Amino acid sequence: MHKYLKTTLTAKLPRLAATLALGLGLAGGALIPASAETLKIGVIAPLTGPAAPWGLAISEGAKILARDYNAKGGLDIGGKNYKLEIVAYDDHYKAQDAISAYQRLVTYDGVKYIAVAAGVSTFAIKPKIEEDKVVVMTAGYVAELLDAKSQHMYRMWGIPADYYPAIYRWLKDNTKERRVVLISPDDESQREMVGLSEKLLKQNGYNILGTQMYEKSLRDFLPLLTKVLAQKPEIIDLGGTAPASAAVETLARDYLSIRIWGAPATISLAEAEPSLTS
Repeated sequence: MHKYLKTTLTAKLPRLAATLALGLGLAGGALIPASAETLKIGVIAPLTGPAAPWGLAISEGAKILARDYNAKGGLDIGGKNYKLEIVAYDDHYKAQDAISAYQRLVTYDGVKYIAVAAGVSTFAIKPKIEEDKVVVMTAGYVAELLDAKSQHMYRMWGIPADYYPAIYRWLKDNTKERRVVLISPDDESQREMVGLSEKLLKQNGYNILGTQMYEKSLRDFLPLLTKVLAQKPEIIDLGGTAPASAAVETLARDYLSIRIWGAPATISLAEAEPSLTS
């Protein structure tokens, strides 16, 4: 199993279970399960493509949770046990596909509780969430996803602004390299993360040589990496680059001796240095 997927499943499942259960309780009014004893929970996530490791962690994690609850007689809600059924749809990390998945979950499957993996997908369905009174747990990182009008949407975890400052301070104190290039997919969530990274890198004395944003559909990273290497970086910050793009990390780190930071690397640092996540 990919290390990022394994880490996400083991670290996030208890929180996902708790937040979904909290969402059920906060929905208000009587529960309306799809059948007399079955409660359907929807998942909208990228299940194929470069971002699949993130989406699969959520969809498969939810299925593991459902299986565990069902083996114990179901999820107790208000003194009644419900059998859990997970209904997952692939949004391909695209807004329009997320809208289609949401409409099918709500109108066809009768789902009232949904976990959404991507910020771009959450933004796409946000106008309908409050109107339909569907409880949504989002893994999206964009700070503006939730606002004063968000009565039915909740976060699975914190946003980068909550923990990036501590990470970059730790990196400043524990690495000597200072010449950095940022590489990241180009979407609203990642642009916000890159902007925060650039700000924190400058504050911590790093020399940003450039920032390369690429389309999420990109498969051949060699031209992009060639352009980046011409800038002679000591560090490549992959930010929110999907684990499926690990070829960039492998080539730069193993063959060119360039230090790599990014989503999988950040997890490794957090495992090695508990103060990062405390």
